[in-house]
Amino acid sequence: MTNIVPLSNQSFQIDWTEYERDRQGKEIATRRFRGIATVTLTPPQDEAVIRNNPIGLYLKDFDWTAQL
Repeated sequence: MTNIVPLSNQSFQIDWTEYERDRQGKEIATRRFRGIATVTLTPPQDEAVIRNNPIGLYLKDFDWTAQL
């Protein structure tokens, strides 16, 4: 992650860079992306959910685009 900026209580703008490498590990391409993530907090109601997601944080929506 390069940058995370809160847009509201539930939405965040996220910037990141992805690196493509060949089999020898040489970098052959770099791509930058920007996404908007919307999250929600839902308190767990039973033990199974508490074990898997004790905070109750869920990704509600995620849209992204490549940056030129």
